[in-house]
Amino acid sequence: MSRMFGAFGVLVAVLLLHPVGVVGAQEDVPETEERGALMPFLGDTEDTLTLDFLFSLTGERDYDRFVKQPGFNKERPPNAVYDTLSAILDYRSRYFSLFVDWGMINDGRYDPTEPYMRGRYLYINDAHVKVEGESFSVKAGRSTQKDVVDTPYSLFVNSRPIPALQLETNYNGTYFFYSNRWVSLNRNSELIYFGSDHESFPLAGRESDKVAGSGGSFEDVYPRGIPWADRGSNFKVYGLNLGRWRFGIQESAVYINQSFNPEFFLSPMPLYFTQLVVDSGGDGAFPWGEEANSKHIFGFFADRTTEDTYIAGQFLFDDINGGFIPGIETEFQDRLAWSLGGHRDFEFGRIGLYYAGATKYSFSATSTTGIGSTVTSFLIVIGASYVALELGQVFH
Repeated sequence: MSRMFGAFGVLVAVLLLHPVGVVGAQEDVPETEERGALMPFLGDTEDTLTLDFLFSLTGERDYDRFVKQPGFNKERPPNAVYDTLSAILDYRSRYFSLFVDWGMINDGRYDPTEPYMRGRYLYINDAHVKVEGESFSVKAGRSTQKDVVDTPYSLFVNSRPIPALQLETNYNGTYFFYSNRWVSLNRNSELIYFGSDHESFPLAGRESDKVAGSGGSFEDVYPRGIPWADRGSNFKVYGLNLGRWRFGIQESAVYINQSFNPEFFLSPMPLYFTQLVVDSGGDGAFPWGEEANSKHIFGFFADRTTEDTYIAGQFLFDDINGGFIPGIETEFQDRLAWSLGGHRDFEFGRIGLYYAGATKYSFSATSTTGIGSTVTSFLIVIGASYVALELGQVFH
């Protein structure tokens, strides 16, 4: 883990072209909190093009927060001081926008993309196109994603801006709104699972054994080790607009051995039922079933927005074992999570307060062996709190 102790940037060139080819009303384009978001233009054919360059120097120092175990900490430590050269292309018209945010970084985390870059590698922060009408939009490309609620403790989407290939459709009507997103997690990955290389994998002299379904030996099929399996994810939101309040249902599904499942994305059926119908577990129970392995989580949210205040709450559940009911015995743990918080704007800035918690196994990636047939329903809370203070002028 690391902590940033100093960072500063020098703006090289800003707003080389802005606006370009404007026809109609000569009025400013409204700003948005999310860079690259498309806003309705006041003129009928108004186009804008912005090209920015940014050069920055960053100082960074590592602090060891956990005991390092041999073989488990293979991340390269970043350079103590490194530079970043970024470029942003932002084109917007009434119904179409194109946004590209990329940079060259020499922090030493990854190999240089080209030898002439002198230790720098290319990194795409955001590169997407978006088509938007009055109530419907489509967005595609390598981009970051956000949850439907504005909180640093999102339960369904990672709060960190991690870019990934995705396709998203949104509908926002007077009373009903619907969001549908596909995200590629792994696809033809070059990385291998830890411990699956030939030096670590416990083959015990069985390197020549045939790999099921391939006809080849382990060494022939996996010369470097077992690669990461293809994985994809889908995220859906069904909600109601009731004045300043919004209420809705959220759900997410992750599937393995494929990066994109068309039915999970194209069907408006809730993902829970799609999973039950499509994923037959490989036993041939349904003629339309797939030999797949998918995981589903479900939850609710509510938020309220006023001129100077925002509050939101989320609740997620995966498994409720029912062990608290007499006569019911289960072999799995409760998996619950919740998030509460909000912020308020003042003349001097914004103050926010957030809290989140979860039962012990809510986000575990593996199961525990050796558990008996009876598991007691016991709540272990992992809580977190977050206070944000932003000074400066607040724009509405």
